[in-house]
Amino acid sequence: MSDWREQNQLSQRLFEHTQEALESIITRGCEDWPLPEPPLSDPDFPVRPPEAPGKLKEIAHALFQANRAAFDRDLESIGEALIPHRLSLTADPAREGRKWLDKRRDEVAERALFIRVETLLAQALDPSAPDVDRWWVAIALLNGMSAKDSPISQQQGYHLMESIALAKPPGYWHGGATPGPHLIDWQEGREAVPETPLESHLGGSFAAGWLLDRMEEADPPRPVLVEWLDIALSRRTLVNPLSILSRLNRMAGDGNPILASRIAT
Repeated sequence: MSDWREQNQLSQRLFEHTQEALESIITRGCEDWPLPEPPLSDPDFPVRPPEAPGKLKEIAHALFQANRAAFDRDLESIGEALIPHRLSLTADPAREGRKWLDKRRDEVAERALFIRVETLLAQALDPSAPDVDRWWVAIALLNGMSAKDSPISQQQGYHLMESIALAKPPGYWHGGATPGPHLIDWQEGREAVPETPLESHLGGSFAAGWLLDRMEEADPPRPVLVEWLDIALSRRTLVNPLSILSRLNRMAGDGNPILASRIAT
């Protein structure tokens, strides 16, 4: 069988598996109904929440199926992150890489859905043209995915929650390097432009707080919440709006030894 056909078959299997994961996650995410209002909206178009969870599930599936090419593109970046370098030393690295991904369908699906939520939030938090329809799908999916304690949900999940709290598209505030001689275009004596401090957004903090509340009120509280709160402590602008310290204190004293030990660590 040709590499092209094998790749297409693998892509289809992973696409179907991700679609099944989407169904489970959106169902879990919609259990906490109603969902919070979008932080941003167009004043000329009133915000209309979805009528029921079933309707939102239909929208989520339609958006996922409508952009099949995006999944193939995302699969390439996922493969670069998951396939170990040592497989490039085998006789047929492409085939071994496909086998590696095929055995890790759950992780591929999780990463693919986080990429999809990031895309949806980028559209929902676009200050020039916020797409509220994509907001409902994004917040429901993120709520569902935060139930899983995994490295990707700890890091990427927090990144998306922070985007919501700041009402900024994901990645908007990251990547800026501090000027200095380590940069090629740095010039000694050139005045540095002061960075604008990040400020929490009222509507965004409410939506992010709603998500944290759902994670904290779960029985037991979702373990990934501890990791999110730990990262949030370094964002001073979010500590008070998201009640980070009080959440940690409540979780440390609720009698769950696993959570208490993670908080202490």
